Amino acid sequence: KRRAPTTKMLAASRGAARLLAALLLAAGMTLGARDVGVTTRLLFGSCNRALSEQPMWAHVLAREPDVWIWAGDNVYGDKADGFDLRTGTLRRVPATIKGLRALYATQREVPGYQQLLRSNTTVLGTWDDHDFGVNDGDSHPLRAQSQMLMLNFLNEPALSPRRFQKGVYGAHLIRAPRPTSEAPASAKRARGRSGVLVVLLDVRYNKDPWGTPDGDFLGEAQWAWLERTLRGSRARAHLIVTGLQVLSAKGVGEGWARFPGARKRLLSLLHRLRVAAPILLSGDVHMAELNAARCTAPLPPRRISLGGQTSTERPPNTLAEAHSMPTPSLVVTSGLVELTASGMTHSWARGVMSEEAGGVSDTVFAWVMRLAQQTMPWRYLVAGSDGGRERGHGSGYYLGLNVGQVDFTWDAPGGPRVRLSVVGERGEEVLSRWWSLAELDLFGGEGEHDRSGQPDTREWKCWPLQSYMELVSTTEVAVGLGLCALKALGAVALVAIGALRAIAALKATLGSSRAAGSEPR
Repeated sequence: KRRAPTTKMLAASRGAARLLAALLLAAGMTLGARDVGVTTRLLFGSCNRALSEQPMWAHVLAREPDVWIWAGDNVYGDKADGFDLRTGTLRRVPATIKGLRALYATQREVPGYQQLLRSNTTVLGTWDDHDFGVNDGDSHPLRAQSQMLMLNFLNEPALSPRRFQKGVYGAHLIRAPRPTSEAPASAKRARGRSGVLVVLLDVRYNKDPWGTPDGDFLGEAQWAWLERTLRGSRARAHLIVTGLQVLSAKGVGEGWARFPGARKRLLSLLHRLRVAAPILLSGDVHMAELNAARCTAPLPPRRISLGGQTSTERPPNTLAEAHSMPTPSLVVTSGLVELTASGMTHSWARGVMSEEAGGVSDTVFAWVMRLAQQTMPWRYLVAGSDGGRERGHGSGYYLGLNVGQVDFTWDAPGGPRVRLSVVGERGEEVLSRWWSLAELDLFGGEGEHDRSGQPDTREWKCWPLQSYMELVSTTEVAVGLGLCALKALGAVALVAIGALRAIAALKATLGSSRAAGSEPR
């Protein structure tokens, strides 16, 4: 006869469970749907066709997020319309308001998304070109109506400021426990901070056309709002959500690197305001990536007296020059990270060109993109591990269906931590890496004013961790594409040689069989 568990037995089992959880956490594993010790979890995704199968919602729900963030291309309002031989690009027909309204209604009826809406998860979002209405777009005669449809989809309150401005940008504070401790480097400026501020940028409504000299994404009204929002924030961490990648400088496709002035302005603003742990989240590229940079700016010049002569130090112009100077204090250095999650219904390994290319194999597109990732000069990518310091796992990119995950642990020893992960199409974490928030805080430097009391107008530059090249040059892109073509030709040649050998072997075998069959018995 089975004995009912006693109070001591229950206490012992709970203790054993806690011990097991601690061991799994120490080993970097997860227990059930949620990591032990994680107190705030945000998931985000982009590139979602409302009319396609949406398998990622099951994995989102299993991870029980506190917040879900739409990072752009939440539905695809524009449609494919063949290939333009004159320009060498795919033609797409802009969205209609009727079509967008129907797509948002369809998306709301997706069972997995309905279940998310019925849960306690907070849903936030911004848009990119396909839900804005025009592929790679910057102007759309129906953008005001499109904005209202998107905000209705997000259940934005009727009196929200986002309904009375030109653009869907906004911010939302996610409340969280105050960290139990802080690293010494951040202890002073982090005092009294708590929660995560999600900053949703709009890179479409006020964007300049590509090719515009000194082009901009945000428009002056949004820049002013962004500065006010960040200046007044007391959040312990900040998630800056933008439909297009910021750090990644591929030299092809869309991205902040195509408007270098706007990119520098954004990075300098984050540093000038000494933002607490800013983390960039982006979409658009039909794959997941983890990018990281080291950002530098010279300290204001100092006057030096040596041997009766007075001179002024010249700040370094490049990171290489900065490291070679005898006075390291001339340069302020900080870290910045960006997690890209793009491909909820299609990615480079799963139906990325199903509308345009029909039955072309996913294997072909996945192979081509994997070749590009390994050959092109895309230096900002970082892997999960860090030169023997085990911070995570996985390479710097993933080509399958995916969503991004951001976990904050406020009670971690030595100060709060954040773990950035990519959840793959089977529900597993295919890429993961953690940082302490102190490593990401932009508290260093002279702040908003230099030593003379004048406003700080220094230009911050962000470099790959292992390179002195900030942006990719046209020459590098051309060389990379040439190498990709050579590798592709080499692979085709190997396949052809293998096929010819197989045919020759088959002919030899058939010839031997015929010869053996013709011999007299």
